[in-house]
Amino acid sequence: MKRGSFFVCSLSVLFPVLFVSQAAGQTSSWVFFGDDHRLHYKQDSSGNRIMDFSSAGFQGGGVALPDVPAQVTVSPNGADDTSAIQSAISTVSGMALDANGFRGAIQLAAGNFNVSSTININASGVVLRGSGAGAGGTVIHMTGAPFLLLKVGGTGSQSLANSPSLTDAYVPSGAASFNVSDASGFHVGDTVLIRRPVTAAWVHFMGMDTLVRSGQPQTWISPGSTISTDRVIAGINGNQITVDVPLTDSFDSQFLNPPGGTIAKYIFPGRISQVGIEGFSVIAVPVNQDITQPQYEGLSVSALINGWVRNVTFQDTQNTITVSGSVKQMTFDTVTVNHTAPHSGDGPADFAFSGTQIFANKCSVLGVGSNVWAAVTQSRVTGPVALLNFHSDDRGFSPHQRWATGLLCDGCTFPNSHTSDKSGVGYSDRGILGSGQGWDAGWSVAWNVSAKTFLIQQPPGAQNFCIGCVGTILTEAEPADSGVSKPLLPNGVYDSYGTPVSPLSLYLEQLFERKGAQAVIDIGYLDYLKSIDSIPPVTTASVSPSPNENGWNNINVTVMLNASDNAGGTGVQQITYSASGAQSVVATTVAGASASFPITTEGITTITFFATDFAGNMESVKTLAVKVDKTAPTVTCSATPNLLWSPNHKLVPVNLSVNVSDSLSGPEGFNLVSLASNEPDSEGGDIQGFTTGTAATNGLLRAERLGTSTGRVYTFVYNGTDRAGNSSTCSTNVVVPHDQGH
Repeated sequence: MKRGSFFVCSLSVLFPVLFVSQAAGQTSSWVFFGDDHRLHYKQDSSGNRIMDFSSAGFQGGGVALPDVPAQVTVSPNGADDTSAIQSAISTVSGMALDANGFRGAIQLAAGNFNVSSTININASGVVLRGSGAGAGGTVIHMTGAPFLLLKVGGTGSQSLANSPSLTDAYVPSGAASFNVSDASGFHVGDTVLIRRPVTAAWVHFMGMDTLVRSGQPQTWISPGSTISTDRVIAGINGNQITVDVPLTDSFDSQFLNPPGGTIAKYIFPGRISQVGIEGFSVIAVPVNQDITQPQYEGLSVSALINGWVRNVTFQDTQNTITVSGSVKQMTFDTVTVNHTAPHSGDGPADFAFSGTQIFANKCSVLGVGSNVWAAVTQSRVTGPVALLNFHSDDRGFSPHQRWATGLLCDGCTFPNSHTSDKSGVGYSDRGILGSGQGWDAGWSVAWNVSAKTFLIQQPPGAQNFCIGCVGTILTEAEPADSGVSKPLLPNGVYDSYGTPVSPLSLYLEQLFERKGAQAVIDIGYLDYLKSIDSIPPVTTASVSPSPNENGWNNINVTVMLNASDNAGGTGVQQITYSASGAQSVVATTVAGASASFPITTEGITTITFFATDFAGNMESVKTLAVKVDKTAPTVTCSATPNLLWSPNHKLVPVNLSVNVSDSLSGPEGFNLVSLASNEPDSEGGDIQGFTTGTAATNGLLRAERLGTSTGRVYTFVYNGTDRAGNSSTCSTNVVVPHDQGH
């Protein structure tokens, strides 16, 4: 089935995401499949394009979350379990790191735990694991006055080294390469910050220097500050540097110079890594109080690289998860926040993301009318930040304030979003809201999202995209004081609005193209591969050396299996083969698109084989007969008559009987190799009709012999072959004796 002809049929937080095919899929003009079955990207006049978001997540995306062995188990004590859990974390934190960077897991037994104050994880390689978030699993009850349940993170910040300038007049959003004044101090693998200065010229260009609320000027982003992008150098060519993940924002020198963009190598010794939170539920006390007051909060993360939270459910927490700007490559997988009571006043945010390469997969915020923001980003965020199949009963995904770039909302569902302040997806100018939150997002994408409303606006010098989305478009002015009239702001790009597009998921397709099908499987999306590929691979079999024209080999052979998938398919995952008959080979599965094995046993061996692609398509079973015969045939021969008498000088008819027998490949034939006499020819032609090199068995021999000899002996030699090409010989004599006594 051709790739690019599918759309999302159903999304649910209660059931797995279902991808099904559609006969004729809509395509986007900004991201679309080319004839090479890969995504192609439209660029604007400055080279800006929709970026590759697939590096969002643990270890840069497409990596299965690890299962770390438990080192300590904690059971609930019926009272306050805070110190017991913290003590266990301290114990594991003091253990040595293994080769994968882990110390071990703290296993919380099934049952009800009581926690009254913050639990801290501040060492690398530590995992806090419960016994499941469902019935019969681990439940943590937050008791006492409101507090933060979990605090994860290291210490300090980046320490910067040399800082040469970017020299390009314009670096587009989505680019991974740029030129610098001097790259000699950098090496592949260096961690770097690409620093974008906030200048008065840029703030003015964005229209953010005229925000006034209740007569008081509001500050959007202060000139003199910077917006930093955390990357790793992937390549250096002269003074051109290529980073591992594309830049989320453009760098326009006419607004950024002076001082201009810079790049700085950094170290971050206090940042921890390889930390996981998983497998339990949290129940807080439902309270309804202003967000300026203490709340029952779930998790705060800072100074962390390569972390995850999976299969965790929070109930009645507020401002549940906060991820700071010093966090990189973190995954939230199947994390649910459930509100049993509404919140009045300004809405808290359950998922508040800063940092870079953040991935929220199959997460949800439940509770209609809860009046909470499901997911937001904060100030000066440089993604990618990707939400995949995220669901919220109330509101949706809306960057909160002060310029976040590189955001993706992919396949999300926000059925009850309403009004500009509660849009399903809002990439917009928030104007004077808050303390001058202003433009909250640029270069951000909503892809195949279903929501009640969308507020996608175009910032100056940037763009936002709503592609394949279903809902109502809001067109609004910048929020201002009551009585102040503002013009309607231009909308961003609404492409294929009302009709979902292919690929079904931008994130998953980008991941598939960047890292291959296994990466998609490793994050739990085999169904996506099934939706883009329904054609099984094809395997061809060959034998080396090739068999002869009869289909037989007379030496040991190697069977070679090679499989290929259809153009645009997911690729061959494995080949399975077995053998029966003369030689048995148990069913064997080999990863990859090729396999080979020897056949050494004589006889007919039947090879059974098939290939499977990464989408799980399995080709029909095929067979190949391999025939091996290494044993020479049995050849016998005899002559009639075998004695000529009397020696009367006459030619006598002689008939030969030659028999070739072979129990494996069977007889092929024979030929006369030689016929010779032990006496000289009488010059009259003593041998006639027997032609060597042929299957001659009839001819004439002269009954002649020398009187001085013991007799004449005619010797026949025949060569017999089997169908495999093996051969052997036989010989027989016809004698003319010296006398009748022989």
